[in-house]
Amino acid sequence: MTRAQEISRLWKPVRSKERFRPNCGMLESIIASLPPLYRIVVSLRLIGEMPTADTAATLGISEQGVKTRLLRARHLLQRKICDGLDT
Repeated sequence: MTRAQEISRLWKPVRSKERFRPNCGMLESIIASLPPLYRIVVSLRLIGEMPTADTAATLGISEQGVKTRLLRARHLLQRKICDGLDT
């Protein structure tokens, strides 16, 4: 899956047929607010486009650990993006 496909999974339709697309600055600040455990996986996998096996080796964890952290990070990002709409 490409970086664009991974990031596009963060967007959810919100209260209308339009799709919400946060600006780059907003997305950078949301990623920066993630706990370090998840932020590093997002940085390596999504931003740096590093393969799962290489990310696992770099972090000293299993490939499944990388996938789990990435999934949890995506859920946190979705929640933070949606919470930003309510303010």
